[in-house]
Amino acid sequence: MIAKPQDFILEAYTPNVADAPNYDSTGNDTELQGFIEEYEKNCLVNLLGWELYSELLPELSKKPFNPDGTETADQKWIDLVNGKDAYRGLKGLLVSYIFYYFLRSDNSHYATIGIQQENSENAVRTTPEPKAVMQYRKYYDQAVGTYYDNDYFIKDGPVFNGMPGVIWGGNSNNFQSLFQFLSQNYDVYSNWKPGFVSNIRSYDI
Repeated sequence: MIAKPQDFILEAYTPNVADAPNYDSTGNDTELQGFIEEYEKNCLVNLLGWELYSELLPELSKKPFNPDGTETADQKWIDLVNGKDAYRGLKGLLVSYIFYYFLRSDNSHYATIGIQQENSENAVRTTPEPKAVMQYRKYYDQAVGTYYDNDYFIKDGPVFNGMPGVIWGGNSNNFQSLFQFLSQNYDVYSNWKPGFVSNIRSYDI
């Protein structure tokens, strides 16, 4: 896996990540790990396509992704995962994507009496919607981009919104989105076949 529980900091801060010793309840590490295992794969398969994801997966057991690996991953995979120049890599967008679903799920729990919310003492509960939507839009910005840029046209490339080769490439703060990086390096990542990715607004959650 690329994302780790300890990566959920700053805007994606998750309290009680460590399981408390001698306590009959687990910390968020156990639950968060389950979300990482499920949603990281979902995210990568949709953004990369099954073929490119299948090529990347065995590389994650090699160095530098796995310090105990016996081989070193090819540079193309190091660039894709860790980032290169203005492209920031996969970890940030994965953390935002996973945290979005974690927030949605953590808002309520299924118990023997049905769906319930915990009652907080000395605190006022508030909706997770604004924070969750902010994380999803941050993921979308890093993954797809936020404005239409015809400079990134790929002949015989993937089809986006019914327009062959024309992609959402730009990023709101001048960093490269994943889609922009892959489109500019399509000869290296020629098996890139992403699925449809849509953005959300606050009332879509």
